[in-house]
Amino acid sequence: MAAHNAYGGNTSAGSEWKVEPSWNDLQGSVAEGSAGAALTFAAFRDTPFKLANFRNAQADELHMVYQMSHAWAPGTELHPHMHVIPLSDPAGAEVIRWTGVYLFTGHGVEVPALASWTAFTADLAVVPGDINKIRVIRLATVTPPADSVESDMLLLYVVRNGGAVADTYSGDVAALSIDCHMQAQKVGTITEFLGSQGA
Repeated sequence: MAAHNAYGGNTSAGSEWKVEPSWNDLQGSVAEGSAGAALTFAAFRDTPFKLANFRNAQADELHMVYQMSHAWAPGTELHPHMHVIPLSDPAGAEVIRWTGVYLFTGHGVEVPALASWTAFTADLAVVPGDINKIRVIRLATVTPPADSVESDMLLLYVVRNGGAVADTYSGDVAALSIDCHMQAQKVGTITEFLGSQGA
């Protein structure tokens, strides 16, 4: 016989179970822009390992689609972000700017025109010594509607405004990984549960 415990879980056969939100990585599909908006695929430093680069003074863009996992806790925040590498050492404190739009939508719902999407701006501050170091830039904080469910979609467009006045960084930026932090329901016993990780 299972009994409810003080932690919001159940006690069964002498074990207390706990259910608590934790942060997980949600992987999506990513496509780059075409022609002049495509990222540049180039070798990293003197290695044969190639990375896709957002170029300076260009408007290179990415298009991302995230389908909500069945492990996602519906209605909780989403944090799409990129892991990047500045490829030139800045002369001083400089800024790399990305802008874009996103839409959270469900099945059976008409996908609206641009006026109903949400715009965002994301700045990454870089200083001398940041060259070739992995950095993380959160693109946006997305709050889905209260009636959201598993398998809903987050559509996200992002462009580096390399030619904008606000983008003061004169170098290229390599894109390493692009994912989305989501809150998932984590289940375990009270004794083995390690707690949730930060986002």
